[in-house]
Amino acid sequence: MVVLEVEADYVHLVDGKLRTLAKPKKKKKKHVQPTCYTIDITAPQRGLQDADIRKGLAQYTGPK
Repeated sequence: MVVLEVEADYVHLVDGKLRTLAKPKKKKKKHVQPTCYTIDITAPQRGLQDADIRKGLAQYTGPK
């Protein structure tokens, strides 16, 4: 999962497949384990899409 947005005590997570940009999962920060990975998922021309999230995650998890 990728952190899409950070609020005071919550983060919004997306994976591009089950949890899309339109319907992110809201979790408390204390329930999320941080990693040292960062994913560059910028798409300046057309805006961010779920496919961009899936491609970014595939680098670390392998294609599914």
